[in-house]
Amino acid sequence: MKESIPGWLVVHLIFLVVAYGSVLILDFIGLLWLIGRLGREKMLKLTAWAQPVIWTGLIGMLISGAMLGPDIARPLTRVKMGLVIALALNGLNLDALRARTKQLSEQSFWGSPNSYKAWSIVSILLSQALWISIVVVAAMNSAD
Repeated sequence: MKESIPGWLVVHLIFLVVAYGSVLILDFIGLLWLIGRLGREKMLKLTAWAQPVIWTGLIGMLISGAMLGPDIARPLTRVKMGLVIALALNGLNLDALRARTKQLSEQSFWGSPNSYKAWSIVSILLSQALWISIVVVAAMNSAD
């Protein structure tokens, strides 16, 4: 007999696509600014939608993930929970980075202060590493 997919898993995966898909679009728009294909104001205008969509997706993932009844006694479940907390904290960091980007007087990424460039690059790489790690750990955890 074929196993059915729980409804909450479908909801969880939809929120994953919404949140991480938005992150990927946002990062691509940021990359266009980084390589000089978009000005700062245009980049900020194009990315203004992303923050509430990403947070909605992440909150939806938390709620639907809780409804799936995770086994908190499993080490991989605890690792995933830690990664999700780190992702949310980095999201707050990225919200602050976006606010700082609005205050920049420089229009190009490379003309921005070095501290800003380092903050941006480290934060975005951390975001990608966390999203990918969460997906990999979740897949490993469900394969057992």
